[in-house]
Amino acid sequence: HEMKQLVDEVKMAALALGKVHYGVSSKQEEKSKAFRRSIYAIKDIKKGEKLTENNIRIIRPGNGLAPKYYDQILNRVVASDIANGTAMNWDHFS
Repeated sequence: HEMKQLVDEVKMAALALGKVHYGVSSKQEEKSKAFRRSIYAIKDIKKGEKLTENNIRIIRPGNGLAPKYYDQILNRVVASDIANGTAMNWDHFS
């Protein structure tokens, strides 16, 4: 009897932990993505130039790459011309 109770309690504890979900969890939260920040070009960047602190910045709205990728794209070479005010995405890199 006590062993069965122990097994049941362990199963309940495992269910209580739940599952971790990263990302947008509801339609309401989806609408608020525009208020988040993302990485944008703040100057015209020519093909073959490197991304630097002087030509990209983390600003609103959240239509481009997330700020967590800032250090990863810094000093990368762009594959095509990027106009001032363009949200950065992975297609911009060679």
